[in-house]
Amino acid sequence: MLTILSIAGLLLIVMIHELGHAHAMIRNGIRIKEIGLGWPIRSLPHFRFRLNKKIPSVTLHPLLLGAYVEPYYSEGKKIEGLPYLDMAFVYGAGVWANTVFAMLIVVVLQMFAPEQMPTYKAVINSSAINLTLTLLYVGILVILFLCPRLFCGYIIPPLGIFVTYLTVKILTEHFRDSMGGPVSIIMDSAPRMATWVGAGKEIAILSLAIGLLNMLPLPPLDGGQIIRNLLKRWFGERWSLAYSGFGVLCVLCLIALALFGDIQKLIHLIF
Repeated sequence: MLTILSIAGLLLIVMIHELGHAHAMIRNGIRIKEIGLGWPIRSLPHFRFRLNKKIPSVTLHPLLLGAYVEPYYSEGKKIEGLPYLDMAFVYGAGVWANTVFAMLIVVVLQMFAPEQMPTYKAVINSSAINLTLTLLYVGILVILFLCPRLFCGYIIPPLGIFVTYLTVKILTEHFRDSMGGPVSIIMDSAPRMATWVGAGKEIAILSLAIGLLNMLPLPPLDGGQIIRNLLKRWFGERWSLAYSGFGVLCVLCLIALALFGDIQKLIHLIF
Protein backbone atom coordinates (compact mmCIF):
# COMPACT_ATOMS: atom_id res chain seq x y z
CA MET A 1 0.00 0.00 0.00
CA LEU A 2 2.81 2.42 0.87
CA THR A 3 4.51 1.60 -2.44
CA ILE A 4 1.32 2.47 -4.32
CA LEU A 5 1.09 5.72 -2.36
CA SER A 6 4.71 6.52 -3.23
CA ILE A 7 4.08 5.85 -6.93
CA ALA A 8 0.94 8.00 -6.86
CA GLY A 9 2.83 10.82 -5.15
CA LEU A 10 5.62 10.71 -7.74
CA LEU A 11 3.13 10.74 -10.63
CA LEU A 12 1.29 13.66 -9.03
CA ILE A 13 4.53 15.65 -8.80
CA VAL A 14 5.39 14.92 -12.42
CA MET A 15 1.93 15.98 -13.58
CA ILE A 16 2.11 19.20 -11.54
CA HIS A 17 5.43 19.92 -13.26
CA GLU A 18 3.87 19.53 -16.70
CA LEU A 19 0.73 21.45 -15.76
CA GLY A 20 3.05 24.31 -14.82
CA HIS A 21 4.41 24.32 -18.37
CA ALA A 22 0.86 24.13 -19.74
CA HIS A 23 -0.21 27.09 -17.58
CA ALA A 24 2.72 29.20 -18.83
CA MET A 25 2.01 28.31 -22.46
CA ILE A 26 -1.65 29.25 -22.13
CA ARG A 27 -0.73 32.52 -20.40
CA ASN A 28 1.53 33.38 -23.34
CA GLY A 29 -0.94 32.39 -26.05
CA ILE A 30 0.83 29.14 -27.02
CA ARG A 31 -1.63 26.57 -28.34
CA ILE A 32 -1.26 23.14 -26.73
CA LYS A 33 -1.73 20.02 -28.81
CA GLU A 34 -1.48 17.40 -26.07
CA ILE A 35 -0.55 16.71 -22.45
CA GLY A 36 0.64 13.19 -21.73
CA LEU A 37 1.45 11.11 -18.67
CA GLY A 38 3.93 8.33 -19.40
CA TRP A 39 6.39 7.55 -22.18
CA PRO A 40 4.64 8.22 -25.51
CA ILE A 41 5.01 4.88 -27.33
CA ARG A 42 2.13 5.20 -29.78
CA SER A 43 2.14 1.50 -30.73
CA LEU A 44 1.09 0.54 -27.19
CA PRO A 45 -2.54 0.87 -26.06
CA HIS A 46 -3.23 4.23 -24.49
CA PHE A 47 -6.20 6.19 -23.16
CA ARG A 48 -7.00 9.64 -24.51
CA PHE A 49 -9.67 12.12 -23.49
CA ARG A 50 -10.52 15.76 -24.13
CA LEU A 51 -10.16 18.24 -21.25
CA ASN A 52 -11.18 21.65 -22.61
CA LYS A 53 -10.56 24.01 -25.54
CA LYS A 54 -7.19 25.15 -24.23
CA ILE A 55 -5.99 21.58 -23.54
CA PRO A 56 -7.72 19.57 -26.27
CA SER A 57 -6.07 16.20 -25.59
CA VAL A 58 -4.82 14.38 -22.48
CA THR A 59 -3.17 11.00 -23.06
CA LEU A 60 -2.35 8.32 -20.48
CA HIS A 61 0.35 5.87 -21.56
CA PRO A 62 0.97 2.47 -19.92
CA LEU A 63 4.72 3.04 -19.49
CA LEU A 64 4.62 5.57 -16.64
CA LEU A 65 8.01 7.16 -17.13
CA GLY A 66 7.74 10.95 -17.18
CA ALA A 67 5.21 13.29 -18.71
CA TYR A 68 5.14 15.95 -21.41
CA VAL A 69 3.34 18.97 -22.83
CA GLU A 70 3.34 19.14 -26.62
CA PRO A 71 2.47 22.43 -28.33
CA TYR A 72 1.56 22.55 -31.99
CA TYR A 73 4.65 22.50 -34.21
CA SER A 74 4.20 26.07 -35.39
CA GLU A 75 3.99 27.26 -31.76
CA GLY A 76 7.57 26.14 -31.05
CA LYS A 77 8.96 29.05 -33.06
CA LYS A 78 6.59 31.36 -31.21
CA ILE A 79 8.08 30.31 -27.86
CA GLU A 80 11.60 31.01 -29.13
CA GLY A 81 10.58 34.55 -30.11
CA LEU A 82 8.94 35.53 -26.82
CA PRO A 83 10.53 38.24 -24.63
CA TYR A 84 13.13 36.76 -22.30
CA LEU A 85 11.02 36.61 -19.12
CA ASP A 86 8.04 35.11 -20.97
CA MET A 87 10.29 32.53 -22.67
CA ALA A 88 11.93 31.68 -19.34
CA PHE A 89 8.47 31.30 -17.77
CA VAL A 90 7.37 28.81 -20.44
CA TYR A 91 10.53 26.71 -20.07
CA GLY A 92 10.90 27.09 -16.30
CA ALA A 93 7.26 26.89 -15.23
CA GLY A 94 7.60 23.21 -14.31
CA VAL A 95 10.29 24.05 -11.75
CA TRP A 96 8.15 26.95 -10.51
CA ALA A 97 5.10 24.68 -10.12
CA ASN A 98 7.12 22.05 -8.21
CA THR A 99 8.50 24.73 -5.89
CA VAL A 100 5.08 26.29 -5.25
CA PHE A 101 3.58 22.84 -4.56
CA ALA A 102 6.38 21.96 -2.13
CA MET A 103 6.05 25.28 -0.30
CA LEU A 104 2.27 24.81 -0.06
CA ILE A 105 2.84 21.46 1.68
CA VAL A 106 5.43 23.05 3.98
CA VAL A 107 2.92 25.75 4.99
CA VAL A 108 0.25 23.12 5.77
CA LEU A 109 2.70 21.03 7.83
CA GLN A 110 3.96 24.09 9.71
CA MET A 111 0.38 25.08 10.54
CA PHE A 112 -0.99 21.70 11.60
CA ALA A 113 2.07 19.66 12.64
CA PRO A 114 4.85 22.07 13.65
CA GLU A 115 6.36 19.51 16.04
CA GLN A 116 7.16 17.30 13.05
CA MET A 117 9.12 19.99 11.21
CA PRO A 118 12.95 20.06 11.29
CA THR A 119 12.89 23.63 12.65
CA TYR A 120 11.01 22.45 15.76
CA LYS A 121 14.13 20.83 17.21
CA ALA A 122 16.51 23.43 15.85
CA VAL A 123 14.95 26.37 17.73
CA ILE A 124 13.32 26.92 21.09
CA ASN A 125 9.70 25.89 20.67
CA SER A 126 7.13 28.61 21.20
CA SER A 127 3.88 29.68 19.59
CA ALA A 128 5.48 32.96 18.52
CA ILE A 129 8.29 31.19 16.66
CA ASN A 130 5.85 28.78 15.02
CA LEU A 131 3.69 31.71 13.91
CA THR A 132 6.75 33.56 12.58
CA LEU A 133 7.87 30.52 10.58
CA THR A 134 4.36 30.01 9.23
CA LEU A 135 4.19 33.65 8.09
CA LEU A 136 7.67 33.33 6.56
CA TYR A 137 6.68 30.27 4.54
CA VAL A 138 3.40 31.89 3.50
CA GLY A 139 5.35 34.97 2.39
CA ILE A 140 7.69 32.88 0.27
CA LEU A 141 4.71 31.07 -1.24
CA VAL A 142 2.96 34.35 -2.09
CA ILE A 143 6.11 35.79 -3.70
CA LEU A 144 6.55 32.63 -5.78
CA PHE A 145 2.90 32.72 -6.81
CA LEU A 146 2.96 36.41 -7.76
CA CYS A 147 6.37 36.52 -9.48
CA PRO A 148 6.72 33.38 -11.64
CA ARG A 149 8.50 35.16 -14.50
CA LEU A 150 11.12 36.70 -12.22
CA PHE A 151 11.71 33.33 -10.56
CA CYS A 152 12.11 31.53 -13.89
CA GLY A 153 14.20 34.25 -15.54
CA TYR A 154 16.51 35.35 -12.74
CA ILE A 155 16.57 32.54 -10.15
CA ILE A 156 16.61 29.31 -12.17
CA PRO A 157 19.69 30.02 -14.39
CA PRO A 158 22.14 31.00 -11.60
CA LEU A 159 20.73 28.44 -9.18
CA GLY A 160 21.10 25.82 -11.91
CA ILE A 161 24.86 26.40 -11.89
CA PHE A 162 24.96 25.76 -8.14
CA VAL A 163 22.82 22.62 -8.58
CA THR A 164 25.30 21.45 -11.23
CA TYR A 165 28.14 21.86 -8.73
CA LEU A 166 26.22 19.87 -6.11
CA THR A 167 25.36 17.14 -8.63
CA VAL A 168 28.99 16.71 -9.68
CA LYS A 169 30.10 16.71 -6.03
CA ILE A 170 27.55 14.04 -5.08
CA LEU A 171 28.36 11.87 -8.09
CA THR A 172 32.12 12.03 -7.45
CA GLU A 173 32.02 11.57 -3.67
CA HIS A 174 29.04 9.23 -3.31
CA PHE A 175 28.87 7.61 -6.73
CA ARG A 176 27.46 4.21 -5.75
CA ASP A 177 24.92 5.57 -3.26
CA SER A 178 23.70 8.31 -5.62
CA MET A 179 22.82 6.00 -8.52
CA GLY A 180 19.10 5.44 -8.82
CA GLY A 181 15.97 6.46 -10.71
CA PRO A 182 12.22 6.06 -10.19
CA VAL A 183 12.50 2.58 -8.64
CA SER A 184 15.05 3.77 -6.08
CA ILE A 185 12.96 6.84 -5.27
CA ILE A 186 9.83 4.74 -4.70
CA MET A 187 11.66 2.13 -2.61
CA ASP A 188 13.34 4.76 -0.43
CA SER A 189 10.29 7.00 0.07
CA ALA A 190 7.58 4.37 0.59
CA PRO A 191 8.51 3.41 4.21
CA ARG A 192 8.37 7.07 5.26
CA MET A 193 4.78 7.52 4.01
CA ALA A 194 3.09 5.63 6.85
CA THR A 195 1.53 8.83 8.25
CA TRP A 196 0.03 11.87 6.56
CA VAL A 197 2.86 14.02 7.93
CA GLY A 198 5.48 11.61 6.60
CA ALA A 199 3.74 11.44 3.23
CA GLY A 200 3.58 15.24 3.09
CA LYS A 201 7.26 15.57 3.89
CA GLU A 202 8.28 13.02 1.27
CA ILE A 203 6.10 14.54 -1.45
CA ALA A 204 7.44 18.02 -0.67
CA ILE A 205 11.04 16.76 -0.78
CA LEU A 206 10.44 14.88 -4.04
CA SER A 207 8.76 17.91 -5.59
CA LEU A 208 11.72 20.12 -4.69
CA ALA A 209 14.16 17.44 -5.90
CA ILE A 210 12.48 17.19 -9.30
CA GLY A 211 12.45 20.97 -9.52
CA LEU A 212 16.16 21.17 -8.67
CA LEU A 213 16.99 18.41 -11.16
CA ASN A 214 15.23 20.34 -13.91
CA MET A 215 17.25 23.46 -13.03
CA LEU A 216 20.37 21.79 -14.41
CA PRO A 217 21.55 23.86 -17.41
CA LEU A 218 21.39 20.87 -19.73
CA PRO A 219 18.89 20.63 -22.60
CA PRO A 220 16.28 19.16 -22.69
CA LEU A 221 15.86 19.96 -18.96
CA ASP A 222 14.10 23.23 -18.13
CA GLY A 223 17.20 25.16 -17.07
CA GLY A 224 19.02 23.96 -20.16
CA GLN A 225 16.25 25.16 -22.44
CA ILE A 226 16.55 28.66 -21.01
CA ILE A 227 20.34 28.67 -21.50
CA ARG A 228 20.00 27.20 -25.01
CA ASN A 229 17.58 29.95 -25.99
CA LEU A 230 19.93 32.61 -24.61
CA LEU A 231 22.84 31.17 -26.60
CA LYS A 232 20.71 31.26 -29.73
CA ARG A 233 19.83 34.91 -29.15
CA TRP A 234 23.40 35.96 -28.35
CA PHE A 235 25.54 33.78 -30.63
CA GLY A 236 23.24 32.20 -33.21
CA GLU A 237 21.81 28.82 -34.16
CA ARG A 238 25.15 26.99 -34.38
CA TRP A 239 26.03 27.54 -30.71
CA SER A 240 22.50 26.64 -29.68
CA LEU A 241 22.58 23.33 -31.58
CA ALA A 242 26.03 22.44 -30.26
CA TYR A 243 24.96 23.12 -26.69
CA SER A 244 21.77 21.09 -27.20
CA GLY A 245 23.82 18.11 -28.37
CA PHE A 246 26.14 18.39 -25.37
CA GLY A 247 23.20 18.69 -22.98
CA VAL A 248 21.34 15.70 -24.41
CA LEU A 249 24.51 13.58 -24.14
CA CYS A 250 24.95 14.53 -20.47
CA VAL A 251 21.29 13.87 -19.68
CA LEU A 252 21.47 10.45 -21.38
CA CYS A 253 24.47 9.61 -19.19
CA LEU A 254 22.52 10.62 -16.07
CA ILE A 255 19.55 8.50 -17.20
CA ALA A 256 21.86 5.53 -17.83
CA LEU A 257 23.33 5.87 -14.32
CA ALA A 258 19.83 6.10 -12.81
CA LEU A 259 18.60 3.02 -14.69
CA PHE A 260 21.76 1.09 -13.76
CA GLY A 261 21.16 1.88 -10.10
CA ASP A 262 17.51 0.82 -10.39
CA ILE A 263 18.45 -2.47 -12.03
CA GLN A 264 20.97 -3.17 -9.27
CA LYS A 265 18.33 -2.55 -6.59
CA LEU A 266 15.79 -4.76 -8.34
CA ILE A 267 18.35 -7.57 -8.64
CA HIS A 268 19.19 -7.34 -4.92
CA LEU A 269 15.47 -7.23 -4.09
CA ILE A 270 14.66 -10.33 -6.16
CA PHE A 271 17.71 -12.43 -5.34
